[in-house]
Amino acid sequence: MVEINKGPGSIIPSTMKKYSYLIFAAGLVLLACNESQTCESVHDDLLSRNVAGVKEGLNPWLSKLDPDATEDDPTGHQQNLQSFINRLEKKCSFQADLICYACIETNPSQSEVKIVLDSVGHQVERVLDILTPEDDVMVIWNIHP
Repeated sequence: MVEINKGPGSIIPSTMKKYSYLIFAAGLVLLACNESQTCESVHDDLLSRNVAGVKEGLNPWLSKLDPDATEDDPTGHQQNLQSFINRLEKKCSFQADLICYACIETNPSQSEVKIVLDSVGHQVERVLDILTPEDDVMVIWNIHP
């Protein structure tokens, strides 16, 4: 039996599948590492009250949460805020709690989320002030103790 030379660069389909799986797995690992680095940076920025760093780390998460106004939620971010808190807890292992939703009467209104962090065995509390507009995504506005 004679094997036909398929030329340089030809790959057997099963080998292509293996390469596809490897590339996919490598992509997942890179995403997980990137999110882990984000969490570490946000942790450090929260402890040092670096508002710019917290905004840089968390506003990209908030930017993916478009408002969905309803009769019960005219601002449209109540579910988004809970999703954000869940992500902080699951991805970053932060203890996060909603203090209030759209409760600070500014224009736009603000919500507050409390985060409890570990700092060398001591618990430190930080509060995120989050702008909660009716017609745009939420953004971190400020942090305070």
